[in-house]
Amino acid sequence: MALARVFGRPLVQRVVGNARLEHWEHIAHLNSARVWLILMVGAFRDWIYLLAGLTTVPAWKVLALAALVRVPPCRIAAGVGAGVLSWRSPWIVGGRFLILFAGIAATRYQDRIDRWVERHVVAFCRCACRREDGGA
Repeated sequence: MALARVFGRPLVQRVVGNARLEHWEHIAHLNSARVWLILMVGAFRDWIYLLAGLTTVPAWKVLALAALVRVPPCRIAAGVGAGVLSWRSPWIVGGRFLILFAGIAATRYQDRIDRWVERHVVAFCRCACRREDGGA
């Protein structure tokens, strides 16, 4: 995000690609935390943070959402690695299989998931824009 704010659009265009950047450009200018939460939970790669760097969204909001979405799985992994949590616990074993299955499915259907989320986020953004403009 900081790289995008410092070096701007040319860097993001080189990393993300021109077509994807143009497609997401109208969404990226929204200051809605809900939109960014959906984007972070979605099966997107790390380029979403570069897009956030081109917006007027405060960095603290993006960092807070990233912490909300990314920190819990990291804490569980660190706890298991440190021996604080037993990796044989039924919750950990079940969670591992669930995450493994979700990861395989997300990898297998990455393009479909991206298209589905893009359609729904765009529809949500259009509704949010209409509400902000007073229904016009």
